[in-house]
Amino acid sequence: MNERNYQIELEKAYLENKDFDYLKLQDKVILFTGACGLIGRYFVDFVLYVSSKLNLNVKIIALEKNPDVLDLLYKYKEYINQGKVIPITQDVTKSFNIDGEIDFIIHAASPANPFWFANYPVDVINANVNGTLNMLNLAKEKNAKFLFISSGEVYGMQNCPDYGYVESQPGIVDSSIVRSCYTESKRCSETLTISFGYQYHIDVNVARLCYIYGPTYSPNETRVIFQFINNYLNNEDIVMKSNGEQVRSYLYVSDGVMALLNILVNGSNSEVYNVSSYDAVSIKDIARTISELSNGNLKVIFELPKEDEKKGFSKFMMAIQNPEKLISIGYSPKVSFKEGIKRTIDVLR
Repeated sequence: MNERNYQIELEKAYLENKDFDYLKLQDKVILFTGACGLIGRYFVDFVLYVSSKLNLNVKIIALEKNPDVLDLLYKYKEYINQGKVIPITQDVTKSFNIDGEIDFIIHAASPANPFWFANYPVDVINANVNGTLNMLNLAKEKNAKFLFISSGEVYGMQNCPDYGYVESQPGIVDSSIVRSCYTESKRCSETLTISFGYQYHIDVNVARLCYIYGPTYSPNETRVIFQFINNYLNNEDIVMKSNGEQVRSYLYVSDGVMALLNILVNGSNSEVYNVSSYDAVSIKDIARTISELSNGNLKVIFELPKEDEKKGFSKFMMAIQNPEKLISIGYSPKVSFKEGIKRTIDVLR
């Protein structure tokens, strides 16, 4: 990662969202699980950047299972020494205690990789369901607002209507296939979240994320958009393992972070929000966009997937999430798909 370009990226995100009331974060303590994931790392970086710029005195408890990955946060030695960043190595499926007050808990720790769906489905269910239960118990203990990071996958296996999935629409899921380990455990975790809010009178929300992309993704990511970006960065032709007709909602990571901040400070209790934009993008569109950014130097080639790869693939074609409910509480996506791909490459090249 080009750190100078990344700082420029964070400044861009701040300037694009100067109308947000950041003072609502003043002196808050935010616990983020999965803090070194794609959206978690950007969230930590961005909130620290804004807190320093505006003197907000925000404290972040950054929780991550893998201690090697957590080392990413040690570039903030100054913040750690000041107690503004507290890195914790913790498996969320194990019970634990954290001392001190917590105002917000954002629970994003979850295996979201198709490789895991195909090879470790029981572990996926355990991480999602038991991990969420443990974090909800912590939210109850601390009386903290709890934001569960879910997925548009909960809408299931049917194609969306023309206006996209809305939050009140129930999904249809075939629970007899292994690929449903992720979908069903996310659905169960959503119900757990809403039930905790009802039974224990704590403030909860669910954020159903569409496909989030940006420069903070892991080198081990296998999702197609990141494979194509890696092709670009390595000056390799773009390899497609389908006809590319699947259409999904995509959102640049800075817009995703601003969506979470809007839900934290403006979301109504026990409401579910789609985190998405109006960008409906096919796999073919992704390949074409990245090829265009290479000035046509990279070709798009087709290759049949292996059998174990197919097990992790989603089979339905049209899955667009309607963002209007989130927009109604002040959220406004700023970055177009092509611009988001360009900014990702600029930071990583």
